[in-house]
Amino acid sequence: MDAEKKSLAGARKKLEAARKQAAKKATAANKRAVKSAQNASAKNSARIKAMREKMADAKNRLADTAEAARLKALKVAADEKLKVRKAELAAKAEADKAIAMAKAAESWVKARAKADAKKLTDLEKKLAKQLSLAEKKSAAKAKAAAKKKSAPKKKAAAKKKPAVKKAAPKKKAVAKKKAAPKKKAAKKK
Repeated sequence: MDAEKKSLAGARKKLEAARKQAAKKATAANKRAVKSAQNASAKNSARIKAMREKMADAKNRLADTAEAARLKALKVAADEKLKVRKAELAAKAEADKAIAMAKAAESWVKARAKADAKKLTDLEKKLAKQLSLAEKKSAAKAKAAAKKKSAPKKKAAAKKKPAVKKAAPKKKAVAKKKAAPKKKAAKKK
């Protein structure tokens, strides 16, 4: 770029010198020299203008590239931040899940213990009721057995009295036969 600037400056000086010469003497050679200096100056100007445009394009491309790199860096940073946050949230979710599961397990254990206690209480009541009924039945059987033991003696005494009369009708004798099997049945129990 500097060489082109020096070349342009030289061409301009030549142009100025040719113009002064042409102003002093308006000869064809001087006119040609002015024209030649103008063309050289124009070429140098055009080259410098093209170089400036190329430099401006390069600067724009550099700025665009820098902006794209900055945006990409921001995107990568945002992705990293997102991954870190996602990992943090996952870890927190696992911790919260463990806490929630522990609480649920604790409440489940309490509820299960309460249900088991209720079942045991109900079973105790049922068994106590069955035991009470069994005791009552046993007492009733014992009482009935005691009555049967005392009743046969009374019946035997009652039977002995008619036997003493010896004038018992046949029906009563049949009744004695029926009574005898009842005694055997009572003994089997």
